[in-house]
Amino acid sequence: MSGIAQRLIKYLADRRCLYLPFSLEVYGWVIESILEIRKRLSADLESVSMDSPLGQSIASMQAVCRKFLTDTQNLDSFHFPVFWGRLGELRAVFGIYITGIAYTYDLDVPQELEPILPSDTNADTEDDS
Repeated sequence: MSGIAQRLIKYLADRRCLYLPFSLEVYGWVIESILEIRKRLSADLESVSMDSPLGQSIASMQAVCRKFLTDTQNLDSFHFPVFWGRLGELRAVFGIYITGIAYTYDLDVPQELEPILPSDTNADTEDDS
């Protein structure tokens, strides 16, 4: 299963909608990319057990894609702030699942995905005791 996990993370690192600054994103391309990600997740889900950590993570990411597409399907240009907000939510959730997959299968996360990974809140704190 680690092979599937590794290939999935590598694939996601090539999906710019997950990490580019919002100012560089194009609405239609973001939607297209999310649809492609969802299709890839569906294909990978057929190859793993739903009871496995990877299967549960993939199913959850698939649900986040569905929610994003549902929430943004009828937005016009006056509602772009909502669109970018929903994209931020999707990125945050993907970051959590990517971190979990990488930890579970002892994988490195490509640099491209680092902006969406949860920050290490203990990394910059000193022990004051």
